[in-house]
Amino acid sequence: MRTRGADSREQAYQTLVDALRTASRLARGDEAPPRPRGGSR
Repeated sequence: MRTRGADSREQAYQTLVDALRTASRLARGDEAPPRPRGGSR
């Protein structure tokens, strides 16, 4: 079962992971176009 708090925490974690992936990609010099943000917020 999924509670609202856990769902919110998971979304925040996914956002953090996405940011870290983007940062590491830029650090390596891979100029890949950023994924379009989901319109959830």
